Amino acid sequence: MINLLIKFTILVWPFGHFLRFTIGESLIVPLLDILVFVLFLLSLPAIIKNKEKIKIDPVGQSLAIFLFLASLSLIVRIPEIGIAQMLKPSLYLFRLLSHFSLYFVFSVRPIKKYRDYLKLSAIIFVIFGLAQYIFSPNMSFIQYLGFDDHYFRLIGTFLDPNYTGALLSSLSVLLLAQGRIFPSLLLLVPLGLTFSRASYLSLVVPLALLALLKRKYIYVLLPLLLVLAVIIAPKPFGEGVNLLRTFSIFSRLGSWQEGMSLFVQRPLLGFGYNTLTTDTGRIGIDNSFIYLLATTGILGLASFLYFLYLSFIRISLPLRLSLVSLLIHALFNNTLFFPWITVFLIVLILKD
Repeated sequence: MINLLIKFTILVWPFGHFLRFTIGESLIVPLLDILVFVLFLLSLPAIIKNKEKIKIDPVGQSLAIFLFLASLSLIVRIPEIGIAQMLKPSLYLFRLLSHFSLYFVFSVRPIKKYRDYLKLSAIIFVIFGLAQYIFSPNMSFIQYLGFDDHYFRLIGTFLDPNYTGALLSSLSVLLLAQGRIFPSLLLLVPLGLTFSRASYLSLVVPLALLALLKRKYIYVLLPLLLVLAVIIAPKPFGEGVNLLRTFSIFSRLGSWQEGMSLFVQRPLLGFGYNTLTTDTGRIGIDNSFIYLLATTGILGLASFLYFLYLSFIRISLPLRLSLVSLLIHALFNNTLFFPWITVFLIVLILKD
């Protein structure tokens, strides 16, 4: 039963926002969220049975500390903003706990058993992205669904070129570092079509590191394929495909400034995970680390960084570089807490 559910969850992942439920007027629940929660509940007996093994896992311990502090940051705000105003932030916290619980699920059920399903899931994700770009390049209509409109950009099932680009970049780096050059190069085409500059940077930096470590400096020339993809791709009038656009830069700067302003007001535990929707009307901040500072304070950020550090030092070089790609991207978007990328992150940091 659980094995079947894991396979189903992996194969649902690439469908992104295409598989979701609307409850009431505004509550939207992706199918992935439901499956992850059910998977955790069904795996709970096995997790409890193997609790001694989990207790001696430093990565699992650091993750548990982070999740506890994230929960505490929200609980201490209850007297101030009231139970009624806590509903929406509580749902974000619930999602955080559910998705990161996958680490404990796969601590008792090795991810290696599902590698073929993970590969198939990634292939489906890429195919959907290319199909969207080819058959529906004008995605301006999604603004009526609550998303930013996009024109002649590959946004895939995430309905966002930045998060789609983050995933494509991290996958491309992983494959290249594993020596699987051809599939890695194929991913550079859809990556180029996202017109996401943060995603381009999250490819270039790990490739430069790989070139230095392997002393194969040809790796630094591979981004030229990105340049080629950008040159030949249709670029009708529009800000989205203009790589010199400045609006998004100033928007990010404003987001960072607001996040730091919130942090200095409550430096220890922040405003609570995620009370931004209550306190400022924001859903997130365009930087995963400033986002944590604002919502969980220095304690939350420090515990999360320690979790990332312990994860980083025990995984192989290809996985490390893929993780670096995500961390670079997270400097410009709230990448690490985008549900589908959170799941990808957990799979990435599990032992080879």
